[in-house]
Amino acid sequence: MMNDKEFAKAQASIMNKKTKLVQLKDDRAEACKKINEIEQEIAKTENELLEEENKFILLCGQKSQLMRERALQVGAEIEEAIKPQQPVDKLTILFLAANPQDTQKLALDQEVRSITEAIRKSEGRDGIEFFSRWAVQSLDILQAINETDPEIIHFSGHGSEKGEIVLDDGSGNMSMVSKEAMAAAVASASKKVRMIFLTPVFRRRKLRLLSIRLRLLLE
Repeated sequence: MMNDKEFAKAQASIMNKKTKLVQLKDDRAEACKKINEIEQEIAKTENELLEEENKFILLCGQKSQLMRERALQVGAEIEEAIKPQQPVDKLTILFLAANPQDTQKLALDQEVRSITEAIRKSEGRDGIEFFSRWAVQSLDILQAINETDPEIIHFSGHGSEKGEIVLDDGSGNMSMVSKEAMAAAVASASKKVRMIFLTPVFRRRKLRLLSIRLRLLLE
């Protein structure tokens, strides 16, 4: 039979175990609460990380696109810099000459040579195109303008005492054309001509060389 001392000891042990069990259960509840908080923090951090990673990937894509665009731009700039220069707009000069058989012979070939030599020696020679037509008839003027599309027309030959231009009639004889008629014909054929430069030798005036410049407003 259990005595009082043994009874008190057993009773104290049971109470201690109950107290410890309650404490453990409290600790477990606290630990579960802490774990739950940690799980929530983990889920929150994972969401934040995923969002930031997505933003980073988007920024990387945008940066890559910008880098590609910049690379293409730089490539285009380099290609533009190294490609041959486009030809500049050239000044086109059309030289028309007429020296019919029944007129005094003129040194028109020497005149053309002087002009081409002056162009060749000039700094702007690469920007000038020079065309010449010889034994010019009336219809040849329009044809030559259509073929060369000049800015400047230079006529050299004979002129009459009335200020007419002497052209070839196709058979080696003279054909008279007024400066006004020639200007009107040029105006109708081209809107690009800015100047007609005439150097006719007028008869009955000691074959004196006259230079007449007509600036035409061809609108």
